Amino acid sequence: MGESIKILICSFNFGIIILILIISSFFDLKNRTVSLKIFKIFITIAIFTLFFEFFFFFNNNLFHFLGIKLLVLIVVFFISFFLFIFKIIGGADGKVIIIIFLIHPLKYLKFLHISLFYLLFSLGFILYFLFQFLVDNISGKGFFFDEFISKLSKNTILRRLFLKAFYQFNSLLKIEKFLLNSSIHKSKEKKIQLLIHNRPPLIFIITIVYITMLFFGGF
Repeated sequence: MGESIKILICSFNFGIIILILIISSFFDLKNRTVSLKIFKIFITIAIFTLFFEFFFFFNNNLFHFLGIKLLVLIVVFFISFFLFIFKIIGGADGKVIIIIFLIHPLKYLKFLHISLFYLLFSLGFILYFLFQFLVDNISGKGFFFDEFISKLSKNTILRRLFLKAFYQFNSLLKIEKFLLNSSIHKSKEKKIQLLIHNRPPLIFIITIVYITMLFFGGF
């Protein structure tokens, strides 16, 4: 009976993680962000699942439970922070990753699984940009962008590749609005950012990667 309850709790946790990833992906694709209010709900749910995991799996050994959870969180936080510093992921992406590993049952978690997750994420990230690069070149959408960055004398070959992979032209509508305000209303804005960070739907990629990790991780 006790083992059946443990399996049920783990299944519930995995279900909650998938639900959180689906909801986060929806808002990320729709609004390009996940609100703080939604994250507060996710954290509340995470605390709720932690209580049951501790009660049924750690026989009231609080320090053992907190020690392992804290170690997992430190590893996940620093890897995610490293990716954030290099502008590979955003703040919302990092929070989602931390929350899913906070809820993920320790009974079915090893550091090999964390390594597999980030390895698969890196692969998915690279494949996304390779696909985007091929689509832009085949369709001709990247021609003017290539011409623009090739004219910048300070850009080395590596920097050009970096710009092509991670940046795109700002919205034409925003540029037109800026020019209109500058000429008619004499806007105080003197500059407009021509290049903006090309932010892929990373939470959707995280969702695919996590499900793949579950499949190949022996869960």
